[in-house]
Amino acid sequence: TALIRSKITKQIAQFGKQNPLLDLDLIFTDDRKNLIENGIDIALRAGEMEDCNLVATRIGEIERKLVCSYAFFLSLTDPISPLDLENCNWIKLEMLPFRRTLVNADGVKVEVNFKSNISVNSVEAMAEFCIHGLGVATPPNYLVERELKNKTLIELLPEWRVEPIPLYAVWPNNVFRSRNAKRLLDFLKASVQAV
Repeated sequence: TALIRSKITKQIAQFGKQNPLLDLDLIFTDDRKNLIENGIDIALRAGEMEDCNLVATRIGEIERKLVCSYAFFLSLTDPISPLDLENCNWIKLEMLPFRRTLVNADGVKVEVNFKSNISVNSVEAMAEFCIHGLGVATPPNYLVERELKNKTLIELLPEWRVEPIPLYAVWPNNVFRSRNAKRLLDFLKASVQAV
């Protein structure tokens, strides 16, 4: 569901406009559905792909920000490095581990292992709880741009960026018997890079 407000939704809309005779049946969910059992031609999945019986191709990545609310920031001892954030509360996204990798301009990577007293199964819920002051979060840029502009949220350690999450299109081996599914995949591969 985190992709609903992303650039990829605009790209799919563009594809639909260019192909008005095609029927598109889109399902937005944070649960990984069995594509074969559910008759799904193509799925978009974020994160590293586990070994499975599906074919996958990377079509882009999801850029993220390290943020917290202004009120939560006031409760922190001024963080100087990524490791200073290990002991503060984070809002955990259920499908991701208790760690984030941050990268600086020199390419130095630091893995931050964090603790959390709240776990959610939705990226949008993670962003909302962050806005309401429950802790640090790493939502996609496009979900927090407005809040960063109006200073509801603060970007922590702006000299460090959160490692992006890869975005993949995945499909069953036999799906490209359908030329239309292949057309959509080719369109997405050509038009999506960072969301």
